[in-house]
Amino acid sequence: MTSIGPSHKTSPRVLGMAACATALLVIAVTTLRSDPSQAAQAAGTTWTCVVCGEAGTTDVLLNLLLFVPLGLSLRLLGWRLRPTVAVVAALTIMVEVTQATLLQGRDASLSDLIANTLGGTFGWWLLAQLPSLLNPSRALARNFAIGLLGLSTLVWVGTGWGLRPEGSRIVPWFGQPTRQWAGYDPFSGTLTAATINGVAIPNDPLEVTPRFNDSLVLALQVELTDTKLPLRPVSVLRIVDGDGKLQLSAGERGKDMIVGSRVRADAFRVRSPTYRFRNAFDIPVQVSHQMKWRWAGKAMALTTTPAGTETPTTYAEIPLSIGLGWVFVHPFGAFIDAHALWWTAMWLALWMMPLGWFLGWLRTALQCTGVALSLALFTVASLGTALPLRPAEFLLVAAFVGIGILAARYRQRDNPRHTDAA
Repeated sequence: MTSIGPSHKTSPRVLGMAACATALLVIAVTTLRSDPSQAAQAAGTTWTCVVCGEAGTTDVLLNLLLFVPLGLSLRLLGWRLRPTVAVVAALTIMVEVTQATLLQGRDASLSDLIANTLGGTFGWWLLAQLPSLLNPSRALARNFAIGLLGLSTLVWVGTGWGLRPEGSRIVPWFGQPTRQWAGYDPFSGTLTAATINGVAIPNDPLEVTPRFNDSLVLALQVELTDTKLPLRPVSVLRIVDGDGKLQLSAGERGKDMIVGSRVRADAFRVRSPTYRFRNAFDIPVQVSHQMKWRWAGKAMALTTTPAGTETPTTYAEIPLSIGLGWVFVHPFGAFIDAHALWWTAMWLALWMMPLGWFLGWLRTALQCTGVALSLALFTVASLGTALPLRPAEFLLVAAFVGIGILAARYRQRDNPRHTDAA
């Protein structure tokens, strides 16, 4: 078996101790923090649930990934499987009890225990597989490249399909304007009118359930009465269905406007995307403004029009793309905004660099074919879901595949490639 790490005996233990300490620190920072804005949801979560809450699938995936480094580092320290599983389970129970008794807005659940234990177990198993992944045979590299191409294509298509808005069929819907929720500050102004696709949003059931379909227009008439910035999020407007599930929200963070709507992907209980328009609430006080948030299939746009004028100001237009798949699983619920390309770049790197790595162990002709296929599938997925093909993302796909190939070729300088047939 190919050695991983330096050859002297003490290095794996030192590396394992450092990795274990880092993994424990990340777990503590991630799990041992209060979240008052989630207090109501946490109160309604039972400890026996397996996929908990409206973003339960995302939570399960993140909990799995969170404990992978711990399992990997424990095996690096020489731990066997059973002690590793026992320690991961015990640590999870300690975290869950702390969350349930001492922290606000956090809940304890069977889901976390199962996911964390499986994640630690997978990390323990993964360490033994690293040598073959770092120096793969051509057959293994070919199989992994094919699998990554197929999986990444499914992710792109799923993102394009899942980002389309889709409202609940459970009626009636209820408007909830300018309410103060746990963990939120009150709105420092007045909301004099609100409509969604022309349907008025009262503090009562909506007379007509709006259709989301291929266009969505949220219009708000607001007037700020205070220049003091809120320290916590502000809920300006919410719409929920007959079961109390959120369909649309508009809020404020500092001077930014945060808007979100239910999308198709919510049916799979992943994290719902939210859009941030920076400085949208940087408007004069005591002046009524109409704010319109438009979803037009390919982009989000926000315009504001002061009372007495007819010329709206467009604060931002946020293009949608199949590269935005990270929004469904982002651990901190990052917003889609003008700077979202950074997160998109990291998301594409997560898929394309491993693909390039395995392509780099194949013959040159297959490498070129793999690069061409990745670009073609990215293009087809974008066109097939009617989302714009962003040149920057297209170039990032090519660049990250290329980086992965170069990394594999560099490693082969000291670790000659296997000669078995491709």
